[in-house]
Formats: sequence, structure tokens, C-alpha cells
Amino acid sequence: MNRWAPWILGWTLVTAPGGGDPDSFIIFFTPDSPGTAAIFREARATGSPVRPALLVPRWEAAPPDSFIEVVRAANTPISVYDRAALDLARTLSLHELPAVVLIRNRRFHIMTGSRASPLEVHRCR
Repeated sequence: MNRWAPWILGWTLVTAPGGGDPDSFIIFFTPDSPGTAAIFREARATGSPVRPALLVPRWEAAPPDSFIEVVRAANTPISVYDRAALDLARTLSLHELPAVVLIRNRRFHIMTGSRASPLEVHRCR
């Protein structure tokens, strides 16, 4: 392996769309997180890229009917197992879901709970 490969990979991850864009959202949620569909709709209204991060501790029962609305509002494929999202949730110490995370200029702006507002987070400077 080229000795520069890890540096190039790291730079690519930081500058990749959705991962290092100055204005990109990650929405962390579970199948039963309240208000998540509205959060996705509001985040999309900002025009910034939105990445869904589904966190499922155990999938023992069918998700609630409201989860279908969340999938429609996300309007993008959702991974059932997202290791990178799980690691980031741990790093950010997210203990309440849903959580709206805005990545701007390599800084995280976070708002949690069913009343989390992507528009309000988007105003952060």
C-alpha cells in the first residue's frame, strides 16, 4: 500500500459530499422516534444534503406504521445497519433521538428531540 493512501482516503472522506460539505445534515433516528418525518421534510427544505442515520438497537418487532411516513420523508435509501452512523452517534454522545446534526466547516451543530428544527440549526454560525 502506498504510504500516502491513508492520507488521501482521509482527505476524500472529509471532502466527500454529505460527509464534509459545509452545510450537510445527518438525521439520527429510530423506527419509533417521534416527529422524524417532519424533521426530514424541514431539513430537505434548507436545500442542504440530508443523510439518514437509522439506529436500531434490536429489531424484534415490526416498526410502527409511522415509520413508513419517515421513509417517504427521507426520500433516500436508508441502511438498516450503518456502522459509521453508530460510531458517530457514540462519538457525539447522542442520548436522545431523533437528533439533527448539521456539519458546517468541520463543526457539528446538534439539536435533539422530537421538536428538533433543522431550520433553527441551519441558522447556527
